[in-house]
Parts: sequence; structure tokens; C-alpha cells
Amino acid sequence: MTENEAAVFSCKISKPVKKIQWAKDGTVLKHGKKFDMKSKEQEHTLKIPKCAVDDAGLFSVEADGVKSQAQLKVNGESSEHFISLEERLHDIAPL
Repeated sequence: MTENEAAVFSCKISKPVKKIQWAKDGTVLKHGKKFDMKSKEQEHTLKIPKCAVDDAGLFSVEADGVKSQAQLKVNGESSEHFISLEERLHDIAPL
């Protein structure tokens, strides 16, 4: 995934639960500007509207003692610009 794209994690649970807990690298997440959490019946989602490089990590969701995990990798836009500039430098003739 590239920086500034949205990342969405979702899970569907077979029975209703009282509490769903999302975490990143073991730290419990709270709903806010950075993390949008929604639940509708047994479907639960975590959305990061605009990913940054520091959002990369191991995300998990836990309900009734059952846990599922997924790794998020985020590539920075700046590295793409650097490569592009480097390629252009090869086309410049010395004075």
C-alpha cells in the first residue's frame, strides 16, 4: 500500500459479541480521526483513511478471546520521487 491511501481491515463474527477490540502492535486503538471503527451486526471494520509510513505494523482484532491478525506495510511516496529524480539525472549531460 502507498502512503495517503486508505487501509481497511474487516472481520465477520459468527455470533454477536459485546466487545470488539482493535490493536496495532499490541496497543489498543481508539476511534478518532486516525482510526475509524464501525460495527454492523456481526461485521466489524477498522479504516485508516489516509495511511502514513508510521502506520505500518501488526493489526489485530479480538472478540470473546479469539484473535485475528494482519500485517500492514506502507510505502512512502517520497521514495518514489527520489527514484524518479535519480533516473532523470542520468539523462543530464555534463557541462
